[in-house]
Amino acid sequence: MSDKYKITNIDNDGANVQEIFGYDALNRLSKYQVNPHEIINYYNNGNIQYKGAVNLLMNYEYAPDEAHHTVSQIEDPSATISNEMQQIAYNEFHQPETITQGNYELTYTYGPDQQRRTSTLKENGTVIKKIVYSSAGCEIVTVGTNQYEVYYLGGNMVNVLHNEVNELYYLHTDYLGSILEF
Repeated sequence: MSDKYKITNIDNDGANVQEIFGYDALNRLSKYQVNPHEIINYYNNGNIQYKGAVNLLMNYEYAPDEAHHTVSQIEDPSATISNEMQQIAYNEFHQPETITQGNYELTYTYGPDQQRRTSTLKENGTVIKKIVYSSAGCEIVTVGTNQYEVYYLGGNMVNVLHNEVNELYYLHTDYLGSILEF
């Protein structure tokens, strides 16, 4: 593959973000860097070798031969990953129904089309956030006593209705569709 077909960097001056891509001799992605701080380095088989801030890199270790893409351990010098055990229960369609960690429990319900209908986050048994999803591009988000109606208008436009006030947002995304800012 010619170097002219490789993406080597993407500059997004509006969001003050620069992405840099590196490749090995076989033209496989070997390095991804966001600004000068966040780095991801890859092994030849595509597994993550390490990632994180330059001075706080998390090293990844993988299971032996038969499950060589299964992460077995992450060395986390900054302790950004919680050591609390997380338990996940799945439904018959392999979708998460309940995720429990410490005092928190997140529960999902699904419709007959296997699309998510609600998510409820509880802390010590008390609901702290609930989202009702609609197939019509609308979400009703309740946090405490506040309720927000979120309408996805197409493209990158989102309307949020709260306390009878509409606010229109433009979502600024990267080339993969991840939200950078609004």
